[in-house]
Amino acid sequence: MKKNFTLPFALLQSLYAMVLMPFFAYGTYYLQSQGFNNVIIGIVLAVANILAVLIQPLMATMVDKEKISLPRLMGYVLLGLMISAFALRGNLLPLVFFALVQIAVYSLNPLINAYSVSCNRQGYYVDFGVSKGLSSLSYAIFSLLLGALLKLHGSSLIPMASILISFFFLLALWKTTPSFSKEAMESQTLETAQSLLKKMPSLWGVLFSVTLIYSNYSMFNSYLVNTIRHLGGGESHLGIAVAIASASEVPIMLSFSKLMQRVKLSTLLCVSAFFFTLKTFLAFLAPGVWTLYFTQAIQMFSFGIYLPASVYYMASITEVKDQAKGQAYMTSAATLGSLIASVLGGIVVDAFGVPAMLLLATTMSAVGTITMVIFTRRLAHEQI
Repeated sequence: MKKNFTLPFALLQSLYAMVLMPFFAYGTYYLQSQGFNNVIIGIVLAVANILAVLIQPLMATMVDKEKISLPRLMGYVLLGLMISAFALRGNLLPLVFFALVQIAVYSLNPLINAYSVSCNRQGYYVDFGVSKGLSSLSYAIFSLLLGALLKLHGSSLIPMASILISFFFLLALWKTTPSFSKEAMESQTLETAQSLLKKMPSLWGVLFSVTLIYSNYSMFNSYLVNTIRHLGGGESHLGIAVAIASASEVPIMLSFSKLMQRVKLSTLLCVSAFFFTLKTFLAFLAPGVWTLYFTQAIQMFSFGIYLPASVYYMASITEVKDQAKGQAYMTSAATLGSLIASVLGGIVVDAFGVPAMLLLATTMSAVGTITMVIFTRRLAHEQI
């Protein structure tokens, strides 16, 4: 019988969510407060995404060849994040060190997912839905708190918040890591990647859909501060809006293991895609901040379903030996979506305004929803 490691892992997930939150939810606000425009911000976010994608295979190779353990590597990434945040606090090369913080935050995500896989393979049970639900709750509470504090102390608080939570993350990692043997993170080759996509050509279409949908998600969240200002709100309203979205995810994530027993994972993916589209369209129509709060609650059915559904769906359509590759494809498609959103969002907001950005995000997600329905159905036939 496996030992239950869900709560310790949920603690690590929650701390990661709180490390991510200051620079994901308030990153654009921070750089705007430093005097940078949305185009520059979009370029910095895009460069950070690209470098994170390039660095991740190198980290995987280090673990694969047992040059370093997974928890130790996570610790080094956290230390790098803290050093970069200290530099930001001192206003040293803000664009450079902001990008380094973003790279560290993005790089932690696949390491944490690999950590949960390692725990499961070494005899420790981890309920992914429960851990993600609790991390969303932590994200919501911390966002609410930080939004209120920013109103009093300004954007200089953002790097300090990241440093503080990173310290607790390091401490929790040291105290909770179970004793198990080193395990390789499966390194991917071009040949094996092409092999999987050759077996399931419609997977290209699913990944294309994920890219469009994630472009919607990333564009909306990266420039949420602009949307709130457009509607007459400020920093505290941003904190409330982010908290509502994150808190709404909790019930669906906690109950996802039961939900996926009743509804097909492919159907859940398509449902989530539809609600991504609906959310940004309603934000486009919103006359004020209070209406935007309502649209944020729709995240229960968009990202709240998408995150666990995408993980379980990819696991369900791939063989055991291909599952790591499948998850990597989903991550890469989402990262590509973030790249597109970072660049396009900044340009559109500065050139045409917030409503145009929301309409673009809605259109991209609508196309992604249609293609998701088409290609998940085709993929189901390819597996027969």
